[in-house]
Amino acid sequence: MSEAAAAPACYRPLPWQWRGRIGRVRFAAYAFPVFAVYLLLLYWARMSDGGQALPDRVAQFAPLVLMVLLSILPVTRRLHDMRLPSRMALVLLAPLLIAPDAVLVLLYGVLACYPGERDSNRFGPPPCPNSGWTVGAACLWLVFPLAAAWLAYRIASSPPLPPLPPKHGAHHIPAAPAGQP
Repeated sequence: MSEAAAAPACYRPLPWQWRGRIGRVRFAAYAFPVFAVYLLLLYWARMSDGGQALPDRVAQFAPLVLMVLLSILPVTRRLHDMRLPSRMALVLLAPLLIAPDAVLVLLYGVLACYPGERDSNRFGPPPCPNSGWTVGAACLWLVFPLAAAWLAYRIASSPPLPPLPPKHGAHHIPAAPAGQP
């Protein structure tokens, strides 16, 4: 049996595999949870703080560091598909600490749109065709902005919530009438 016959024509990558390559659709599918976790942690950091004590840069730092760490794996494997070394991931992800939103959109957009190698390269054979689940997960990038826009519209157009009643047993001190101390 020759070497060409023994080598697989493609391989099925797994989400947390370090070696290998992933294509554009699989990158979008693997990057979506990372981006969603970043947004949820960013939202949580801002809401738990109440917007008072922590400046924006501090509230963004912890979720941002986690996002950079979680992004190294899919970015590295996508770079392998384009015949670029793993070290390039550190160079590409470092600017996220300075301008996270703009750099993230640009980086993920380029990696999701730039085609990889069709044939085997030094990082391995090309990945097998995507499953329906992978394509569905990648399509979340299309649904997510629409859902976020709809939710923002619903929140903005809804009437304000009434104030909460005082807790049972709490003493309510009425406000003094105008003009009286």
